[in-house]
Amino acid sequence: MATGDLSSESELWGQFNLAENNPDPGGGILYALRYSPEHLAAQRQGVVLALGDLGVRLYDLGEGIGAAYSETPVSEHWKIPLLLEELSVINEADEYASSGLGGAQSIPELVPAIRSIYFSYLEGYRSTGDPEPLAVAGLLVDEAIPGLIRDLIVAQDQSGVLSKKDQAALRELQEFSSRQSHVLASGEFVLFG
Repeated sequence: MATGDLSSESELWGQFNLAENNPDPGGGILYALRYSPEHLAAQRQGVVLALGDLGVRLYDLGEGIGAAYSETPVSEHWKIPLLLEELSVINEADEYASSGLGGAQSIPELVPAIRSIYFSYLEGYRSTGDPEPLAVAGLLVDEAIPGLIRDLIVAQDQSGVLSKKDQAALRELQEFSSRQSHVLASGEFVLFG
């Protein structure tokens, strides 16, 4: 089967994300830690070409992106969910890398990177008085970090991918998140400048 022209869909291929429906929830952060942006781009291109060869097309549905593959032979259907999962993980890895975590190459390196991001939001609040950076810091410790930890724990449960050092770093990150969440919720913190 010839590869179709996917250029009109290129933005959708880069945005496709299974989110909470991804059977590999920790994959995105692990890919972001392990692979360079160039490697991820090449990997995405290979996945997109394979999906194109299978006749898969993406459509913007307003509330998300849908995949259609009516031209795909039934004997090839099993490949599509695996490739879409891989595409989702690659795109999620790009999101992590663009959020400032791209410099970390391991989970233990991730902990100080996340702390730095958190404290930069507090500094933004301290220097401007604008409550938005404080709200983002709260979302980071109340939702983003616990979600990241949950995804990595699922990855560990599924395939045992985390070393003891990685697991210790996750516990440290969990303690940091919990402690900072309580500090922000109490409203009793002092920012020095």
